[in-house]
Amino acid sequence: MAAWVATKPTGRSWRTALVFAFVLALVPALGVRAAFTPETKFSAGQHDDWEPHIAADDSGHVYWATTRYGGRKACKSCPDPAVVYRLSTDGGDSWTKPRFICACPGIGGQHDPVLDVDDQGRVFFVWMNDFEVNFARSDDFGLTWTRSGALDGARRYSDKPWIGVSDDGQDVYVTFNADGPAAGAPYTVYSHNSGATWSPPILGKRNKLYWFAGGLTVTPDGTVFSAQDAYPQNYKGQIVLNLLRSSDGGRTWDVIGIDRSREQRPCPDFAGCSSAFFGAQITVASDDNGRVYALWNASKIKAGRARLLLRWSDDNGETWSLPRNVAPKSGVDHEFPMIDATGNGDVRIAWMDDRTGRWNTFYKASSDGGETWTGAQKLSNRAGGAPYKSGRGFKFPYGDYGGLAIDGNGVAHVTWGESRSYIGPGGSWYSRGS
Repeated sequence: MAAWVATKPTGRSWRTALVFAFVLALVPALGVRAAFTPETKFSAGQHDDWEPHIAADDSGHVYWATTRYGGRKACKSCPDPAVVYRLSTDGGDSWTKPRFICACPGIGGQHDPVLDVDDQGRVFFVWMNDFEVNFARSDDFGLTWTRSGALDGARRYSDKPWIGVSDDGQDVYVTFNADGPAAGAPYTVYSHNSGATWSPPILGKRNKLYWFAGGLTVTPDGTVFSAQDAYPQNYKGQIVLNLLRSSDGGRTWDVIGIDRSREQRPCPDFAGCSSAFFGAQITVASDDNGRVYALWNASKIKAGRARLLLRWSDDNGETWSLPRNVAPKSGVDHEFPMIDATGNGDVRIAWMDDRTGRWNTFYKASSDGGETWTGAQKLSNRAGGAPYKSGRGFKFPYGDYGGLAIDGNGVAHVTWGESRSYIGPGGSWYSRGS
């Protein structure tokens, strides 16, 4: 989303906008940190919420979604777990009660919510109904939703969808993995009428690896980049970190290799997670000038702790900067990268790491396209509020991803999952800049 551009101020005079841009430009040089609110939990009670995502528009609307296990269902035959969301109309100061994205009677479970917005304030939402990729759009700021049903072409199973939208909302892309030439093949569907109709699934790469989508961005000229980490089918061996790129509206895709990582750390005995949980992941964003940013974590040694790395391209992926270690903390495992970008080189990142002996979520910002960065700021900044929290952090990450979004005032909104183990129970948490 194009969130804020200094030459096109929204709701402020040009003098105020100029001052704001000047101060933002000084942030990395001065080491200034934007204050973040104390982290808050999606549910005040003991609901078991995991794997959240977030989106924010230019006029104060913030959308926060999560997958909920247990609790009240939308109807007797409605799914559990269910995807629920909360809406803020005041930039995250206050929130509605949780709402179901759909009742969806007869569905066993919902998973994997991901959101995006366009410059008109429309909201685009994908999630899984059992093993089908579903889509909805809201034209009234999350109050009501249109639906297009399953997008994955009656595959036997699909998983891990991600969505990206052009600034005007006309071009919408959804990537997911599904059965194909091998398990977990990467597919994309596209719409060029804001999600009213969709293409059939387009295979992005034919090989024997298992692909996972982790981000999607549409540049100002319409080029699409889908971030994908590709694993051996048994999760043993090297992980390939790629971007899939389309310059023809999603009809054809080529592969850009960004990096490779050695095999991931094993899951701790207490946690109950899968063998790939701490595997390398890649995500992607682009700013209003078309600079594309790839952020990922990777390890140089088998079962080693992962570094957090960044590259960027100013020519739609033809050439790339050298990788930069953007969280150079030695002896620390950096996991679950998150990124958003806007304006002229305004890029923000977040991730989780274990530097305290527990897990925490951290954040950095750059106003010069990734050249320089503020210091790392801890967002998981409450010592209590759940049995898995302490002054050093939370016991274990909850879910395979979180979300970061920049709103129209340049404020970052970040969400992530915390728990005592992979199997929970846990909660989805949120903090925003000021």
